[in-house]
Amino acid sequence: YFFKDERIRILEAGIHGTMGFQTMAKTVGSRWKALSEDERTPYKERAKADMVRYRRQMKDYKAKKAAGLAGMTRAEIIQIVKKRKK
Repeated sequence: YFFKDERIRILEAGIHGTMGFQTMAKTVGSRWKALSEDERTPYKERAKADMVRYRRQMKDYKAKKAAGLAGMTRAEIIQIVKKRKK
């Protein structure tokens, strides 16, 4: 999340065209290292929340895949479940 936010700041500053991705990554990395733990906390919390979301979605995906339902919409799954109950 920090990288994404910093990339936006760099783009808005108009200096992106003068640096390649590698240079930008090094710049953002240096900025991250310069942050205090308190400044890093919001980014770490966002990453933690996103990891919870990812794990939940992955669990759901694996369950659907095991049931042969991966790639289907919620409505399609509901229809199949209703048919199986009959």
